[in-house]
Amino acid sequence: MVEDNTSGLRGPSYSRRRYIKYGGVATAVSLAGCVGDSGSGEEFVIGSNHPLSGSLSYTGETMTQAIELAAQQKNEEGGIEALDGAEVSVLQGDNEGAQEMAGQVTQQLINDGADVVTGCFNSDSTIAASATAEQAQVPFVVSVAATDQVLKGRDMNYVYRLQPTTYHFARDWARYYPELIRNAGYEIETYGHYYIDNAYGAEINEYLENEFGPENDLEMVESTAITLDQNDANAQVARLREADPDCICLSGYEQDAAMFFDALENLNWRPTWLSGSASTPLVNPDAIENIGEPAEGIMDANYALNPANDFTDQFRQEYSDFADRSATPEAGLAWAACQVIFDAVERAGTKDSDALNDAIAETQMDSDETPLALEGIEFEDNGENAHALAAINQVRDGDVKVVYPEDYQEVEPVVEPNET
Repeated sequence: MVEDNTSGLRGPSYSRRRYIKYGGVATAVSLAGCVGDSGSGEEFVIGSNHPLSGSLSYTGETMTQAIELAAQQKNEEGGIEALDGAEVSVLQGDNEGAQEMAGQVTQQLINDGADVVTGCFNSDSTIAASATAEQAQVPFVVSVAATDQVLKGRDMNYVYRLQPTTYHFARDWARYYPELIRNAGYEIETYGHYYIDNAYGAEINEYLENEFGPENDLEMVESTAITLDQNDANAQVARLREADPDCICLSGYEQDAAMFFDALENLNWRPTWLSGSASTPLVNPDAIENIGEPAEGIMDANYALNPANDFTDQFRQEYSDFADRSATPEAGLAWAACQVIFDAVERAGTKDSDALNDAIAETQMDSDETPLALEGIEFEDNGENAHALAAINQVRDGDVKVVYPEDYQEVEPVVEPNET
């Protein structure tokens, strides 16, 4: 039911996918991995559920390649030692960035032999995908998904998340970004929020307006949401300009950010301070290149690779060599999710779902075991990482650098207002 891709893992294998029909919609599921002579002939299969087509496909491919890289590295080390050298294979599923597809893809991955599933990047898809895994009692390790709703109040026993959530993105933007501006001798008292109209954007907006803004002497004077089916953001940006805030904060994806910057140009406006809270394009080198000069100097509270960790340089180089593109934080999170899985199966010594799930729940990894700007990985009872953090990244000469907190600082922040 799947295509066995035995030609190796270097680079994407998307053109070789076999398409399986779900209610008339084509969804990709394929098997990638170094399938050869393992010590036992057994395989350990990771199901990767990400958007490989549609508007989110670039990031989905970036993350899928990180998972493929992790599998290849584990196999080159001899496979799963606790399973007599069982090789790791990756089942790739394309959810197309659609919530209605994500649960179906997870079920197909499980039906086709996935021992564990990881995904999905956008939060709505992750909610659906993880629900299917939970029902099947198959462990699901979130690669990337920001909204609190992925785990909050859902009583999930088989779902785990490494990364910061909307809570952390809002908290750390509100406490770190104004601190940097004020420490540089400037004032910031008001802000406007431009966000994607989904659970992820709405949660950040609510946290900022009702909790973390007031805690840090920040007043939200305007907020405006945008959907991906709109043609432009002129009306939203005009509202923000009319409110005359000291700062604008962006929360969203590449497409809505592109509409925002187009609207700035259309309206001939440049906010004094421009920043992001979980603004995906501001940590994506290709998206930054597309935005161009207006992105320079923008800071964003987001997940980040840890430049203070020597291991990160190694990961960046190995990922770049493998995928022929730069390593993003999303790639780092997807790769780290695999390390959690490998660590757990080695300790469990079995592919049994309940034993593997118990081992994931007991994960304790130090900060230097991943390339991420995290204090470590240790799951709370609700499946969230107790050490999640949103660092402040800054666009510098078209690249992304961590500038705060100081423990993760790659370069000193440049704090300068825009000319309006």
